[in-house]
Amino acid sequence: MNSRPGDKNRRVPIIDDNPSIHADFRKILSPVRSEVAAFDASEAAPFRKSAAVAQQTQFEVYSAYQGEEGSQRVARYAKIGAA
Repeated sequence: MNSRPGDKNRRVPIIDDNPSIHADFRKILSPVRSEVAAFDASEAAPFRKSAAVAQQTQFEVYSAYQGEEGSQRVARYAKIGAA
């Protein structure tokens, strides 16, 4: 069976009791496309290059605020992925 990049598991569990940690991970792993384009443009500006928006890997981020909840969610997603 051939594995293509799009076939990979891109699920990321965030397990922490601090909501701001969850928000930070979401900003990094699931940025809004306009934010990515703005960053690319600002990065290219000093070099007077056009900003080509790169294809960014998309992640499915899910949150849990306690260890037991996180364990249950990981087990549930593992069942879904195995199906």
